[in-house]
Amino acid sequence: MKKSFHGGVTLLAILLLVGFCQGCGKNESENVSTEDEATVESSKEEATVAADTSEEENGEDKEEEETKEVELPQTPPKLMIQNIYHYEYKMPDSYETLMNGTYALVQLSEESKSVYPELSKSLDDFNKRQEDDFLKVYESYLTDAKSWYEELEDKNNFSECYIKYDIDIVRADNAYLSIRVNEEDYMGGAHGAYGSGGYNYDSVSGKELVLKDIIPDIDTLRTVVKDKINEKYSESVVLDSLDEAVPQYLTGEEDQGCSWFITPEGVDIYFGIYQLGAYASGTQTVSILYDENPELFVEDFRKQEDNYVEEINIGETVTSDINGDGKAEQFIIESVMNEYDWVDSAKFTVNGNENRLQVYGYEITPYLVRVGGNTYIYVEMVEENDYRVTSAFRVNGNKVEKIGEYNGYITDKLPLPDYESEWKYYWKSAFTSPNDLYVGDTIQIFSTHTGIARAFINDAGELVKSEDYYYAIGYDGNDRIKSKKDLKADLIDKESFEIISEDVEVSAGTRFSIYGTEGEDTVDLLDSNGKLYRFTIKSDTWPQTIDGVDIEELFEGIMFAG
Repeated sequence: MKKSFHGGVTLLAILLLVGFCQGCGKNESENVSTEDEATVESSKEEATVAADTSEEENGEDKEEEETKEVELPQTPPKLMIQNIYHYEYKMPDSYETLMNGTYALVQLSEESKSVYPELSKSLDDFNKRQEDDFLKVYESYLTDAKSWYEELEDKNNFSECYIKYDIDIVRADNAYLSIRVNEEDYMGGAHGAYGSGGYNYDSVSGKELVLKDIIPDIDTLRTVVKDKINEKYSESVVLDSLDEAVPQYLTGEEDQGCSWFITPEGVDIYFGIYQLGAYASGTQTVSILYDENPELFVEDFRKQEDNYVEEINIGETVTSDINGDGKAEQFIIESVMNEYDWVDSAKFTVNGNENRLQVYGYEITPYLVRVGGNTYIYVEMVEENDYRVTSAFRVNGNKVEKIGEYNGYITDKLPLPDYESEWKYYWKSAFTSPNDLYVGDTIQIFSTHTGIARAFINDAGELVKSEDYYYAIGYDGNDRIKSKKDLKADLIDKESFEIISEDVEVSAGTRFSIYGTEGEDTVDLLDSNGKLYRFTIKSDTWPQTIDGVDIEELFEGIMFAG
């Protein structure tokens, strides 16, 4: 993975930043020509005609094969993102952090690996390069952070250093996968550095694409990009000559300087800080929409017409046909902070029209959701004690209106945690489709744990649970619950939830983990042998009880969070 941006305060970091984020190579196709053998001997004429006929037929067959449309899988790929943490403390046995680092890896779910085997291999390569690159930079920065800290006379003047490689999924369907790697770091000085790199794949073949694979005519593309930059940004923002800068960074090749992403509607071209202007000018992004410039794109380029999700960055202007009228609109979502540095509202600006609506949390993540021909914005908010709430908004013309609020967050089935990892990583699912997902929530039945329930987003933009069963995702701890007394419960099937045997004896000392809950009156516990037992629980009173007995008298290992 070529990454030439890693931020910092040195000139080297600035030079590296300019070159950040490349695509990957493509083998150019070769034109095969045939010669007309006009000097064939007359005695061989018949054989030659037959051979020519055969070659012609073979050529037709070959052309037929080449032009035959690849059959795409019916289901889009599902992706899991793993965030991995590194910490270094100022002193041994200290909890004051000298430096921290985070990087993210992405892989297909087990189900999708069998549907997209070549893409799975490509993501293995992506992850290897991502990890190797991060660790190399982290070790280098860590050496600098230690030197800086040791040289300071007043240690209170030291500011914690960090480096982050986060991942957003811009597009994930049966045609393309586009990954945005957001990099940010701080190594002292007035400010840190940041940027985004794009990695784009053919979902079926797994091939990593360069920009010329999607838009072959780079010269015309440069002209369109320059016009869009002049239209979108003022001269005070774009200081450099576009006639020089755009050809320098936009080459369409593997090693081009600017980044690009395949979006549901076309391609975004992203210029990092210092590429077109000063640091204060920030980054610049222009959207090349297929509907506006179809002649630029390869013939088999596929839009996502509907039923997709795109994660968007706070503060970044997004260009999209959000009203479905065939014209591109621009909108931006910004966090509005209160005096305590908490987000208490979000400002939605659509075509210059501001809409300020209440949200709440110390962190918010917005998603553009396209379903039923309408555009919605889902905003996930992280609140105190890591509780989460998700709000849904509809974009209606230039107005944004709130249509719903839901406890929890949108997720999917996740791998069980590795309890030997000392919690140095966590998984999250990539929210890429409104059709088949789970809603995750904090469950306060039998113990405090995280549960997920099947759900979907309907054409009205509402998050709807398709069943009331919340599967515990395993973070309560494996087999930490132990029965104190002999009990009776129903033995049930893990797939159908049908009762296998009623009133089965469960011995004292049996160890369990929480498998799931349904409503307020059912808890299913999985024993260490894989048998699933269902208990009827009264959870709407305190203390919670089974058959009128306090659950803490029946089990040990129960934990409730305040």
